Amino acid sequence: MAIDHLIAKYLDRTLTETEAGELKNWVESDPVNREIFENIVAHKDLSGTAIETSKQEIFQKITGNVAMPGRSVDLKQHKAFSFWKHIRGAAAIFIIGLSALGVWWHARYQSPVENTPGPRVLVEKETRRGQKLTFRLPDGSVVKLNAASALSYFENTLEGKREVKLAGEAFFEVVEDKNRPFIIQTKDLDVQVLGTSFNVKAFPGEANTQVAVATGKVAVSVNQQDIAPGEKELIPGEMLSFSTETGATVTKGFDWNEHLGWKDNILYFKDKRLESVLTRLSRTYNVNFEVKKNLNMSKKITATYKEASLEEILMSLSAAYKFEYEMNTNEVIIK
Repeated sequence: MAIDHLIAKYLDRTLTETEAGELKNWVESDPVNREIFENIVAHKDLSGTAIETSKQEIFQKITGNVAMPGRSVDLKQHKAFSFWKHIRGAAAIFIIGLSALGVWWHARYQSPVENTPGPRVLVEKETRRGQKLTFRLPDGSVVKLNAASALSYFENTLEGKREVKLAGEAFFEVVEDKNRPFIIQTKDLDVQVLGTSFNVKAFPGEANTQVAVATGKVAVSVNQQDIAPGEKELIPGEMLSFSTETGATVTKGFDWNEHLGWKDNILYFKDKRLESVLTRLSRTYNVNFEVKKNLNMSKKITATYKEASLEEILMSLSAAYKFEYEMNTNEVIIK
């Protein structure tokens, strides 16, 4: 099917899974294709027949030239193509955002989300191992995303209700709005606030999901169907921990460095087994560990590292656990 028709079906939200994959491949095959797609979909209320016209209008905005009526604009062959390449991000162009199609395709066919009327633009922020990301949401709230984490939200829904989904760990500084609670959904917990700062840790596969409050108040409820509903209000200095194994919740005080220090480049381990320490180092520094020596993995360690390199930490651990290690690009061999 012609690309113009695929884009038209995208705008009408009638793409099949196969067509969505075909359009996604086209967009990702060439930077120019991505420019064309992002600028076309940024125009509201386009019909299928208007796509070619829109493409020409976009080209005219950039070059100041007028395309001949009825002629298609081939940006690869046009003499102004080099100019197109150098004006990415210009204010005259309305950009939906990076990976607009890829995120939409992933959301529609990989992550079922509740439907609401009107156009919905999914925004997804994601970090790899060894990365952190700080960004501001449309309502002004600030999110600090830890390594190997992802946060997603529908951009237009933040205008009516503020709701995001988190997999991993993030620290939130939420702008107060008494008429619009801010809701974070994780695999186990729903967190609702009006305006406060707090940390949510919900890594897939880990035994506990945790919410730690720095300022303000936070209401936390379990979203598992087989667990009786209930809501717990947390105040500053309190942390709720939910066990994915038992379904039990525990509320207690917490150590700031241990649970919030990561956002200030502090790694704090308090009575942690070596296995837990290596898991966190793997995520923080983007390395894989291969243990060739029989170590006492049950031995616990308490240590604080501030803005330390991986090698500095390994030197400390090797002294405590009596092992040698070899560092490669993304691998550490303990022997």
